Amino acid sequence: MVTVSSGVGNKVFRRGEVLLPEDGRGGEIGHLRVDFAADAPWCDCGERGHLGAVASGRGALRAASVLARRFPGSFARSALSAACGGDPERLSAQQVAAGVRSHDAFAVRAVTPGVRHLARTLAVLHTALGVGRFIVMGGFARAAGPPYLRLLGTEMSKAGGFLLPPDGAAGLLRPGAPDDDDGLIGCLRRLERSESRRDAVPQPVFPVADGP
Repeated sequence: MVTVSSGVGNKVFRRGEVLLPEDGRGGEIGHLRVDFAADAPWCDCGERGHLGAVASGRGALRAASVLARRFPGSFARSALSAACGGDPERLSAQQVAAGVRSHDAFAVRAVTPGVRHLARTLAVLHTALGVGRFIVMGGFARAAGPPYLRLLGTEMSKAGGFLLPPDGAAGLLRPGAPDDDDGLIGCLRRLERSESRRDAVPQPVFPVADGP
């Protein structure tokens, strides 16, 4: 499961169970450093160049704003310019996602570098662990829709080469359900598992002193 929203996160599941150690560490691909440039964007954690800073919805918004200032002519001809009145400062991540969904060339160009970093990370998970399916969800990915998933598959195929299935990475990617219940369901199942483990652990028996 991969979430692309205000940040980037993941969990790996096997037979319905999430693969996490007891201390809960894991599922934080968003804090993997992928951009080593001196001016790489800042992550919320205070470090530069993390995947979540470049491949999230906020990362896509930043990339679109930077590109708009660098190439004002191309930006002026894009759907993003029309959406924000020609002012890059008024752009939103939702508008960038809508641009990708509508195949706007400027929007696709803006998000591609971040998608490429995410694709390479997912290719590593596939080749290292044999992950056979990626459920892609989160507000930005869901808003960008099928074109975003196809772009991710294309970049993943470039990164994975012969280690991917014959039909490329597209066969590994699936969209998440179009609702906002994912986090609630996950929390509930995690709580249920925690309760079942606690009930299964024998409770200590403390000796009682003799006497009245």
